[in-house]
Amino acid sequence: MSHISFKKILIPVDFSKTSHKVFHHVKWLAQKFDSEVTLMHIYEKPSSSDTFPSLGDSGLEDFNKRYETSVSAKLEELREELLEAGIKKVETQYFEGNVAKSIRDYAEEAKIDLVAMGTHGTNDLADFFLGSNAFKIVNTIDLPVLTVHEKSVFAPYKNIVVPLDDSAYSRAKFPYIAELASTLGADVEILYPETSNPTRKSTINSYFRQVSDFLEENKIVHMVRSVEGNFAHEVVKFADYTSADLIVIMSDTDTTIANMLLGSTAQEIVNHSRVPVITLHPEHTNGYKEFYGQFF
Repeated sequence: MSHISFKKILIPVDFSKTSHKVFHHVKWLAQKFDSEVTLMHIYEKPSSSDTFPSLGDSGLEDFNKRYETSVSAKLEELREELLEAGIKKVETQYFEGNVAKSIRDYAEEAKIDLVAMGTHGTNDLADFFLGSNAFKIVNTIDLPVLTVHEKSVFAPYKNIVVPLDDSAYSRAKFPYIAELASTLGADVEILYPETSNPTRKSTINSYFRQVSDFLEENKIVHMVRSVEGNFAHEVVKFADYTSADLIVIMSDTDTTIANMLLGSTAQEIVNHSRVPVITLHPEHTNGYKEFYGQFF
């Protein structure tokens, strides 16, 4: 195997309780993978005319400088916390600009291996339509992204839940999962959707036999089971009910209007799961063609 690497972890920080929850996960992962960590805060500057009309340009410039000074001090406090936890190298970064773009650009330039961030989830229809910041970042970065819900409780990753469907790239995540499970000493629980459609059923049955054989060959303890109903909802419910430690999913590649309006499986899981979620991308898993390429 030897594809997985969490040597460089990026944590976008907004100083909320949720963003701080990510620290428990990163402290543990950094010990396992001997990782370097970067703490990043992005400030989306308001315009004086729209937000602070009474300040004027000079007043707003002074406000921005004071804001940066305050944030830099807070980032340094968090840096010291991670260093005291045993992480050998921790850097801080402050940027002004669009949140998703700043994270994407920095992650690419610094060759980040994992982005870890908090998510408040969403239940409001308008919020769901617009998409949470976390999911925007998940969808715009071709890297593994760990999202931690505000109601999550940290535990070492010993039980990983993995959804499997009949989509083209659904199997592509399993070499990554096998290596992750092997490194962490974790078991894997594969969930697939029950369907009355004979073609889909045949495809899914073929897929889970392939991935099951692959995990068995790599000596990964795993179980396979089907679920009925809304697949994303059932994955989240199962992970919560069984006290799973992690869900690993692929990002959705369907960008049709219907999918945008109704919400994708990946978006539902990221937004609603209280269990931490790692989202992979087809672009990232292209390195695993030695496994899934033989099945296409």
